[in-house]
This record gives sequence, structure tokens and C-alpha cells, in this order.
Amino acid sequence: MPFDQSPNADPVLQALLTGRERIADPKNWAQFPAYGINGRWCFGLSVRETDYWNLASFEAWHALSEEMPRSKNIGDYNDDPLTTHADVLAVLDRAIAKRRQ
Repeated sequence: MPFDQSPNADPVLQALLTGRERIADPKNWAQFPAYGINGRWCFGLSVRETDYWNLASFEAWHALSEEMPRSKNIGDYNDDPLTTHADVLAVLDRAIAKRRQ
């Protein structure tokens, strides 16, 4: 097989998929100042690999910023009162789709 399409073959795609899984349930997504409390995540940090940053995490972070409709600052976008859970899932979905191309 010339190219493995599994998410495990691409650590950046895996980070994006993990991030989406972490916040798929609205109860697990948080805006400031609630992230990190009781397992809740902001959408930017949801793509982080455990408790440290690695290259895949940085690239996933960049992929998110490229797909945001407003501010390229992930934290500001996540915490904007106008940003909804559906909005952040849409950003993740666009980043995942683009990475799969």
C-alpha cells in the first residue's frame, strides 16, 4: 500500500481527531476561565498531546488557526462570547478535512 490513510500515520491528524473527540460533548468544552476544570477543554488545548507541546501539537494548533473565520488567535476565538460549541467543532472539522486531503 503506497500511502497509509490511517490517522496513526499522521500525528497532526491524530492530534486534531483527539481534540475533536475530547470536546465532542458540549459538557467537555469550556471557555475562560473554566478550562482545565473537571476535564473540560478549550478547543485549542484539546489538540495538545498530554501535558506537553510537541511538533504535532504545534502543527495542529496552526491548522486550527488557519480555519477560523474570525481572529487567528485561538484563545480569543475560543473565549469570545459569540463563539459557540458548534463553531469550534466546525473549525476542527475543517482542519481535519483539510489535513486528510
